[in-house]
Amino acid sequence: MRPSARRLACLALLTAATMSAGTPSASAQIAYAPCGDASGFACGHLVVPLDPTGTVEGTLTLAIRRRRAPQGAAHSAIVALAGGPGQPALPLAAQFAELLGPVSAGRDLIVFDQRGVGLSHPLACHAFERPDLFRAIGPLVETCAAQLGPGRSLFATAYTVADIEALREAGGYEKLVLYGTSYGSKVAEEYAQAHPDRVEALVLDSVVTPQGPDPLLRSSFVAIPRVLHQICAAGACAGITAHTVAVAPVGLFELLLAGDFSEQLRAELLTAVRAAALGDTAPLARIGLQAGNTGGEREDFDSPLYFTTSCEDQAFPWSSSS
Repeated sequence: MRPSARRLACLALLTAATMSAGTPSASAQIAYAPCGDASGFACGHLVVPLDPTGTVEGTLTLAIRRRRAPQGAAHSAIVALAGGPGQPALPLAAQFAELLGPVSAGRDLIVFDQRGVGLSHPLACHAFERPDLFRAIGPLVETCAAQLGPGRSLFATAYTVADIEALREAGGYEKLVLYGTSYGSKVAEEYAQAHPDRVEALVLDSVVTPQGPDPLLRSSFVAIPRVLHQICAAGACAGITAHTVAVAPVGLFELLLAGDFSEQLRAELLTAVRAAALGDTAPLARIGLQAGNTGGEREDFDSPLYFTTSCEDQAFPWSSSS
């Protein structure tokens, strides 16, 4: 979750860099060109309003990949949505193509980095470049929010929904099949609510409701016993609790969640816990350090966007300004 040095310092710079006199036409065609690799995707870009309501001027450019339908001209497209919020989709294009192959026979496959992520003007703030300067996550997020400024409200899920509709119009598609995993399922659901007549189907994995996850993560805590029982079926975890090792509860919980994003961490977790139970705490400490450095996710995961979108979208039992 470490921001790249190439990323913009704050949203103010993003807004200034993307300001333009007019608003792009949603009906404009997207010009695609070969991506220069053997992926079978063509690369394109679409300029969309920073604020679809027109209250705030400016534009930003979405980075897009398209794989043509293998059978005839497509009147619909599959839009594959990554998780997060904050996970770029373009690096996953080949995986989406393999996963959705049977569904895409008569449809184009569209993959794009959502606004604020990857190659679509990634959000960044100085605070997340030096998280070690903060003793807790609260002051870190508060400082980042101040650095991004009020324009951070333009990176809520509703604006990504407007971007998807602009992609549909510019691509000339009558309807869309939306595939979403984790946070991507929430985006798909909100698009279906906003444009029900434009949705051919929804394919949802690891579903997040339109209201977003519970800020207190109660459903995740409820699911932990069931998941651990599945992992440890047929005595696979026998003996790993022979000794007690002091681990911060939140830290261990975050390791469990980080396994959703890292196959290596997921594969090492049980052996590390077993080793700790036998007196060797080094493996558990090592993967804890790895998860802390990367969040268990890709290095290009955008933490500022994750917190920006989450704070804008979620209904908290306290003031969101806190």
